[in-house]
Amino acid sequence: YRSREQVFSSRGKATAQEARLGEVEMRRSELDAERRTYQNLLAQAQRSGQAAENSLRVLVSSPGIAANPVVAGLYNQLTSYEDIRDSLETAGAAPTNPDLIAVNSRISATSSKLLSAVRSQIQSLDARIQAVDNLRAQGSSQIAEAPAAEAPAAEAPAADATPEA
Repeated sequence: YRSREQVFSSRGKATAQEARLGEVEMRRSELDAERRTYQNLLAQAQRSGQAAENSLRVLVSSPGIAANPVVAGLYNQLTSYEDIRDSLETAGAAPTNPDLIAVNSRISATSSKLLSAVRSQIQSLDARIQAVDNLRAQGSSQIAEAPAAEAPAAEAPAADATPEA
């Protein structure tokens, strides 16, 4: 009966399911911590000034964000524009210099795109957290159902037994 119905001892099944549920809980905690970190850094990076630039650098260097090829490409583009701006300013370009105005505009647009890409990454984390929550709910319901599945298993050997002559 147990192999036909794929029912195993309720204790063994519950123990395995509880272990999986513990792993799911741990993964959810990791994802949630990662999301909170990125949200905090994103909020700091959205402010203006030097602190925002530093926060943006910390944000894009975070392992989960840095692995995103869109973010990496935008960040490389941003640093390239910043290098051009620094060269122009070092050469004595006035704030009204058309080249400096153009590069500042590109820096601003690229920063906006970069922040948008990070927001997308955070949304992806939210979706992964939701998937983990679904797994957690599934595992909890399976643990709750385990004792009910064991009852027929306990009765089955008596019903399948053949009388000996």
